[in-house]
Amino acid sequence: MVSGNGEILVLTTIADPEHAEVFARGLVERKLAACVSCVPGAISFYHWEKDGITRDTELVLLIKTHRDRLYEVER
Repeated sequence: MVSGNGEILVLTTIADPEHAEVFARGLVERKLAACVSCVPGAISFYHWEKDGITRDTELVLLIKTHRDRLYEVER
């Protein structure tokens, strides 16, 4: 197995395409990520408060970054 240099892949989802683009661009502009891929079309099922199971469409964001930047990405 090849040992890396701290590169990691962070996964998150965002419901709104415009918000996803602003978020992705911001990470790359601030050099917190080398690349962010926004993949549309995810269908998510989850419990939301007492509404039972909710179904939503979202974009999956694949954030390619370094473990040293994870704290800032999370913020």
